[in-house]
Amino acid sequence: MPAPQQSDSLKKLVSENLKQIDQLLKAQRLEEAHERVKDVRRMDPTNAYARAFEERILEMKALALRRSLEQAEKAAAAQQAIPPPVDVPEEDKELEAIAQAYREEIAAEEAAEK
Repeated sequence: MPAPQQSDSLKKLVSENLKQIDQLLKAQRLEEAHERVKDVRRMDPTNAYARAFEERILEMKALALRRSLEQAEKAAAAQQAIPPPVDVPEEDKELEAIAQAYREEIAAEEAAEK
């Protein structure tokens, strides 16, 4: 019965990696967490937890990018002594567009792996 042992060891490895991903996310170590998720998805492509973590990471990256852009815009505006633009698009729409771009990148990577 070597197959069940392999399966059990794979499940244990996946479970340990998922716990580590959770810890990495709590520490805001998004790139490391994303790499670990990719590892888990290679081990277990249908793992729902890995996919959920990946979506969460993409959303966190999108939010971080948005905040970074906002800070850069504020810094640039302060240097130029002009007020920031008044009609800023809704944050949710921009974040969704960024998250969608990440999702498309992932889909392209998955398609390339096939």
